[in-house]
Amino acid sequence: MIQKSIFKSALILFFTLHFSLFLNGQETNWTLFPEGKQTEAKERPEVSTKKTNHIEVVADKRITGLLKKEIRISEEKGTIPGFRVQIYYGSGAGSKTSAKEIQGEFLKSFPIVTSYLLFQSPNFKIRVGDFKTKLEAQKFLVECKSIFNNAFIVKDEIKITALD
Repeated sequence: MIQKSIFKSALILFFTLHFSLFLNGQETNWTLFPEGKQTEAKERPEVSTKKTNHIEVVADKRITGLLKKEIRISEEKGTIPGFRVQIYYGSGAGSKTSAKEIQGEFLKSFPIVTSYLLFQSPNFKIRVGDFKTKLEAQKFLVECKSIFNNAFIVKDEIKITALD
């Protein structure tokens, strides 16, 4: 029993010393491109920096280019990714008529909110609102649930003009 205790203590001491020597052997001053391993200029990423208050943002110029491209495409389409509340979906005979009736009922209750009648084969759907965040959609969903029990939030492309 005493031998096991001594053995455990010796083992712990050995690993502690070994680990501390390992840590002391590590380089503490390192760079992205160490002097011994210089890379050609074409391999290095181009980096842009911007200062905002006391935060320095470092971003690859390719990311900035992709973001600008995304903004340009969104402006051309007139939409951005967002959320809507779906209050109806149905298929079969009479589903288009039912969808229009529910859309009319919605517009009576919420005349300011935009509604969309969609046909995605084989379903007719009524989606309402143009919400930039899911939180905005959830707040509106709470209001809708009192009238439209089966309403739920969906990701959709929303109109940019509706956000202004």
